[in-house]
Amino acid sequence: MKNQINEEILKRKFILQKRVKWLSILKMYLVSGIKKILSLYHAFKFRLRHRLKYLDKKVRIVQVLPTLVKNDAIGNDVVMMSDAFDKMGLNNIIVFDNLLGVERSNLVPRKAYLASRYDILIYHMAIGNKKIHSLVKSAKVPKKIMIYHNITPPKYFVRDVRKYLSTRLGYKQVKELPSYFDLALGDSEFNAEELKKFNYQNTGVLPLFLRSNEILEVEDDLDTKVKYLDGRKNIIFVGRQVFNKKIEDVIKAFYLYHNLYDDNSRLILVGKEEDQSYSQFLKNLIRDAKMEDAIFLEVNAPFKSLATIYHHADLFLCMSEHEGFCVPLIEAMLTKTPIIAYDSTAIKGTLKGAGIIFNEKDYYQVAKLMNEVLSNPKLKDELINKGLKRADDFSYENVYKIYQDFAQKEFKL
Repeated sequence: MKNQINEEILKRKFILQKRVKWLSILKMYLVSGIKKILSLYHAFKFRLRHRLKYLDKKVRIVQVLPTLVKNDAIGNDVVMMSDAFDKMGLNNIIVFDNLLGVERSNLVPRKAYLASRYDILIYHMAIGNKKIHSLVKSAKVPKKIMIYHNITPPKYFVRDVRKYLSTRLGYKQVKELPSYFDLALGDSEFNAEELKKFNYQNTGVLPLFLRSNEILEVEDDLDTKVKYLDGRKNIIFVGRQVFNKKIEDVIKAFYLYHNLYDDNSRLILVGKEEDQSYSQFLKNLIRDAKMEDAIFLEVNAPFKSLATIYHHADLFLCMSEHEGFCVPLIEAMLTKTPIIAYDSTAIKGTLKGAGIIFNEKDYYQVAKLMNEVLSNPKLKDELINKGLKRADDFSYENVYKIYQDFAQKEFKL
């Protein structure tokens, strides 16, 4: 028997209005001050261990980025690129302004870096940073390459002063840089097209190095497995609780699916809380929809728990409105999870036919589509097989070969 639908739930919207929080501004400057102190410390430590001037007359690859973060998609890409260059026998360093949790022998603080005429600079562009921007513009090196990871539009962060200002600055800076770069590459087709709109002339696509394969190598977390492996269908979404991910739309579509098609189902939302007001809105929406027993928020899930959730997921539902690539889609493919996703930004290019795309956020139609996939074994298997094939494009072996060819061409080895 179908359950009654509360239409008010489907109409509920998060009001994204600008609010100046003086405490947030104070916190932003405090964090900035701490980062400056850490940056000075790292520069001093580097100077104690290394010669400042680069004397080895060989090509040196210099990856540059504002913040290097452990287990972040861009951070993983940078570190794995460095490992690949090591494997190729290429001297390389990583220059950063801020460092969070990464330990490597080739890390160089921005203040300690001196450009050499043997350097090839690779700038990872994803957010605004005045000091890194200045370094990139002024560095006297024979070649500069940009890897563009996309910048989330500032409109999604009007309640977060720091992110609003840094993303707005990022758009300003990326538009200033075309004449400084010999080559500009997007990590997705969508990002490469955006570079063309910013008037970069020599563009292309260089895929991300992903750690996604590690998700297959992890054994299930017993507690997570007991919690979610009970015969109920598991629909999942993985992504930070930020407004551009449109998690409320995932909740609304699931609300209809659960009440109209299968009440023996649950929704698992995995991702950190980054906007407290938005996270509270999601919790209130779940409560008012009376779905506390069917929708679960996994806010601080360890990697082993995340892997377990993927291993036992029946469907990945994405309603995000802005993605530069969307790594969780590849993770879903690898773990044989069929995907239904809203057609926005980079989503279609990442899927390349390995999932079902819809163009309108008609929650009733999305719920119907979910039911079609989950009740049709043949369709589900077809999506799984397409996903596995697409995910193979991002295997380490395939991406490494692309980087070998890239290095041969651009570094003149």
